Amino acid sequence: MVEKRQRLLEAVRGRPQMDHPPSLQQGGQEQEQDLCEAEAEAAAVPSDLEAAIAFLRDEMRVTCPQLPPLVCHTQLCSMLADKTSIERGLDDCRRRNVLRVFKLATGADEHGILLMHEPR
Repeated sequence: MVEKRQRLLEAVRGRPQMDHPPSLQQGGQEQEQDLCEAEAEAAAVPSDLEAAIAFLRDEMRVTCPQLPPLVCHTQLCSMLADKTSIERGLDDCRRRNVLRVFKLATGADEHGILLMHEPR
């Protein structure tokens, strides 16, 4: 059973699995590379906020293709339960220049969210 699991892991990873972890002097670079790959995979997975923005943006493209894909702040608040994580995520994305948040001229206290790298 253990051998079958090791063969499966070798097939998935694309390289033979070692019986014991390498020492820091000999295989430290390989361990560091594995950590970097794991961090890159974690960064590639979108957060709940990013997934909600992508979903709402795609819905806007379908319903009104002539308008830019704008997402309202209230839409995000209705989709996600934790308002604090929404605000923190928006602030983080704003600092990284991923999106812009601006006040809409509707008379109400409403904010729009527009991605910066949006292809037209």
